[in-house]
Amino acid sequence: MRILTLIIILFTTSSLAQSCFSELSQNWTEEELSEQITNIEAGFLVRVAVDLLEPNLPQITSIPFDFDLRLDDENYQLIRFLIERGLMDYQNDLELENIKQSLINRLRAWYSLPAIEIGDNLTRLELVSTLSTTISSVTLAPVALVASADNKDEIAFWSIIRNDSIYPRMIVFKPPNKEELSLNNGLKELISHLDNCAYKVEKYIFSSAETAKQLFLTNFDSRMIIVDSSPDILDGYLKVEQGQEADYFSFLAEDLRTVDSYAAVFTEQEIKPFKIMRLLPKVRTNMNPKQILDFLKAK
Repeated sequence: MRILTLIIILFTTSSLAQSCFSELSQNWTEEELSEQITNIEAGFLVRVAVDLLEPNLPQITSIPFDFDLRLDDENYQLIRFLIERGLMDYQNDLELENIKQSLINRLRAWYSLPAIEIGDNLTRLELVSTLSTTISSVTLAPVALVASADNKDEIAFWSIIRNDSIYPRMIVFKPPNKEELSLNNGLKELISHLDNCAYKVEKYIFSSAETAKQLFLTNFDSRMIIVDSSPDILDGYLKVEQGQEADYFSFLAEDLRTVDSYAAVFTEQEIKPFKIMRLLPKVRTNMNPKQILDFLKAK
């Protein structure tokens, strides 16, 4: 009966829009996919889905004052992650009935998707399919910000800006080596490397490193704050010293020596339309001036 159910699910899910199925299925065999999924495994898969939809998503809520899970608990990082992203409330929630449904519906609520009902006795395949379909239902519109180095064909820094997120932020990636990828590949090819299975980057802003910096630091009081990193090197957050932003954008700062990507926000930001308009002739983009202004205002 279980094999028949597995075949039906595979047939049904193949006809539905799905994304990130292979990333979520964890290299499980067909036999393993047909087995019942545990709450811990469900929590882990939801975290994988979050990492795909929301790379470098910072903490959005505090852990409860009575959180006392031991640091050496094998599920400490997972449980803390889910609580700090508002997907669970307490450290014992993964022991609750219907926690799988709660986890998925809290994730869906980020994108104003309707809640769904799922049983508690799910197979791994059923939960993978549910999460995959959820990811497919999300419409994301990341914008790439790419800056050239002085030699014009090398990437000084590149990032995606996520104003469509539950936590608007800039996600900055370590620039590739010139031998691996350069501006000679063309912008369309270049920004395709910022895609993942959950979203496709189509809009872009391209400029020199100095112009890109001015777009996001439009007045003297603006501050750049790093709020998440991969791997995690932060104790809370890191406020970048004024004047040092370029070193952080390009990963030259010693703090980022072991970091592959990080999320940054900009505080006390005052958008000055006339200054932005003066910068636009220095920018190459497939967005019109109003889109750029609206986009920056939404930051």
